[in-house]
Amino acid sequence: PRVHDFLRKHKEIRIIHLRRENLLKQYVSKMLLGKRRANRRWQPHSTKKLPPVSTRISPSAAIKSMHKIQEQYQKFETLLSRHQKIELVYESMIDGQCLAEPVAQAVCELLDIEFREVCCNFVKVNPNSLRLMVENYEELADALRGRQYERFLD
Repeated sequence: PRVHDFLRKHKEIRIIHLRRENLLKQYVSKMLLGKRRANRRWQPHSTKKLPPVSTRISPSAAIKSMHKIQEQYQKFETLLSRHQKIELVYESMIDGQCLAEPVAQAVCELLDIEFREVCCNFVKVNPNSLRLMVENYEELADALRGRQYERFLD
């Protein structure tokens, strides 16, 4: 609440809103936190490809989480409506190991700094396919069919 109050009072703060379009992958990624990879403690970043890990996902918990995230997005949209801001979408902001050029340009413009290419040597840790990350994928898919969240399945 104190941060929200501060943001309401300080409209001069520039906002970079990083979000995921696929709310289901966001939830699954959260559930994979802490899972061991290649007999090593989980690390949030890697400079080399790692074997995928998987977990069971509760369909009802996933639906509840996606609904909550949508509500949070709407609250932040209202809270930050008078701020200068850009929205970065996780699924489309990266080109290889760099920020896509239009995204990097938008960030530099927002921050009023000279354009620079933004790259790093990190590689994506989780695979793109939910089928590889969710042990009970068919159960989850059955629960989402016909719902607003069905579009997030592979």
